[in-house]
Amino acid sequence: MSTATPTEPTHGDVSSSTGAKAAWLDPEKDIDAKKTVIVLVIATVFVFGSVWILSYIFSAVSFSQVVERVERAPTPQITELRTYEAEMLQAGESPKRMSIEQAMQELRTDK
Repeated sequence: MSTATPTEPTHGDVSSSTGAKAAWLDPEKDIDAKKTVIVLVIATVFVFGSVWILSYIFSAVSFSQVVERVERAPTPQITELRTYEAEMLQAGESPKRMSIEQAMQELRTDK
């Protein structure tokens, strides 16, 4: 039994200034689940796609920085190192030392 008098409005009887009854808002039913799920899935795909693209850009930039700072830098150490390596890879006076080409030829003939 309701304790409200007939002149007191109840939840369903609330009227607007135009005289039409206002729609009662139910907080448990005012969210459209299908639209919410679609928006969340699209937002998730967008976020992960953005992170993937940004990680690709980051790796490309970091690789270009390595190339710019290390491989293109003309330093005397690189020249000395390459000269030393070329000397080590050439056939020497020792009978056991051989060039890379000779070693590769020997590997091919052993099989």
